[in-house]
Amino acid sequence: FVSLGLMCFGALIGLCACICRSLYPTIATGILHLLAGLCTLGSVSCYVAGIELLHQKLELPDNPSTIKNVSP
Repeated sequence: FVSLGLMCFGALIGLCACICRSLYPTIATGILHLLAGLCTLGSVSCYVAGIELLHQKLELPDNPSTIKNVSP
């Protein structure tokens, strides 16, 4: 959500930069998009680390065809 907010805020500042024809809002837009990218990278890294920890905790069966389906 933080990344999405930064992207929307950056887009709004970028729109203002086009209207004002100034360099400083453009730089602010770039910084906000860089921060949004870092937030996205951090969340993907946390997801991958969680999946790796899950695979270490739960071992996969040797022969998946022997697993019986349990019907409710």
